[in-house]
Amino acid sequence: MLSIKREVVKLLSLFVVLLILLFASLMFINVNYGISTDTRNTMIYQGALLAQAVDETGVLPPSTDSGMLTIYNDIDEMPAYLKTHFRWSEMKNRQMLERYVVDDEGNKRYIYAMKYPIEHLGKHVYIVLNYLDDLENEIKYDDKIQRGNLVLISFGLILILVTIIAFTSILYWRLLNPVERMFHWITHSEQVQIPAEKELKYKELNRIVERVETNREQQKEFIKREEFFLRTLSHELRTPIAIILSSVELMERVIATQKVNTNQDAKLSQGAERATARIMYAVTNMKKLVQTLLWLSRKNDASLPTETVNLSSVVHRVIEDNRYLLQDKSVDLDIVNIDDGAEIIANDNVLQLLFENLIRNAFQYSHQGQIRIVVADRLFTIVNPVDSDESEQDYESYGIGLYLVEKICDKVHYRYEMETDADTVTASLRF
Repeated sequence: MLSIKREVVKLLSLFVVLLILLFASLMFINVNYGISTDTRNTMIYQGALLAQAVDETGVLPPSTDSGMLTIYNDIDEMPAYLKTHFRWSEMKNRQMLERYVVDDEGNKRYIYAMKYPIEHLGKHVYIVLNYLDDLENEIKYDDKIQRGNLVLISFGLILILVTIIAFTSILYWRLLNPVERMFHWITHSEQVQIPAEKELKYKELNRIVERVETNREQQKEFIKREEFFLRTLSHELRTPIAIILSSVELMERVIATQKVNTNQDAKLSQGAERATARIMYAVTNMKKLVQTLLWLSRKNDASLPTETVNLSSVVHRVIEDNRYLLQDKSVDLDIVNIDDGAEIIANDNVLQLLFENLIRNAFQYSHQGQIRIVVADRLFTIVNPVDSDESEQDYESYGIGLYLVEKICDKVHYRYEMETDADTVTASLRF
């Protein structure tokens, strides 16, 4: 994932490189342009001096050749190589052309050429500046001039680098520092106070902080309501559970007394006993649920009492309790992969609540096909079929049971996974 700080550093580094290249290019262009401008001005000056002499005397002086500067009064006076490499007839007045040429003796020269008008006589002269390449390479120019140029260029580069570093520091301080302050507050909000508007500087960052703070407050309020609901529900259920439990115990004693004292119908007595047993079993499960909800609602990390629990026995018990959900359905139950010897150290109430929700959901939402349950060492998996239209239903359609499973697994550090494909749902618990 990209980092804003790294991206800014990369972009600034690229900007620095481009700026240096731009500076070097401008220096190169400036030097070449300066040389060309100075040379053209020199040639125009020589032509102006010649025109002034003609105005004073009325006579054009003969062609001159100083070795470097040559003024020809006529094209025919030029060497052949100058006639060949320059189109004098097409050249504009005071236009300077330059190029490398090879003279008639095979020497390489760099030539500046210009056609200058002598208006008093109505004709042109041809000014040529030439530099012999081999001779120029042999000449040793004054090192002070070169050193001065290097010092000037180095000073310019250093000045640019200092400016860039100062600009980068200011940019970092003004842009990245507020972002880092905001990030530090987001990641350490419990220890760090919310940054002031002046610290963040920018309204966009302040809006983000305000939004995050609002969301956190809403989340805290939601968690408080959830905890209050769980505590209230659990406490409110305790009283009716206790009343039902005591009533069932009383019914058991009454049934036992009547069975001894009267010749009551055996079938009626057995039916009452089974009904009483089912009520007792349901109430006991409800009591376990309430205890687990109370444990979940506590903020401390107090753990429930644990013991060695046989996974197979708990799973079989839950299967039998929920088998009625498969009545009148074309569903096969595959339980051959249940390891009867699989055991873990855990709380029996927690395991039963986990298995109860997963198995009940699988039985309830399966209409045809096969439900496969696997119990192995520290592993429980249940795979159930779903119809194509139901497979697209939202996860919430499976009810609060799976939410409770997630909460319990987070609390006891079990790993819960649920995968849905086109025609099956797979739920797994790893202890």
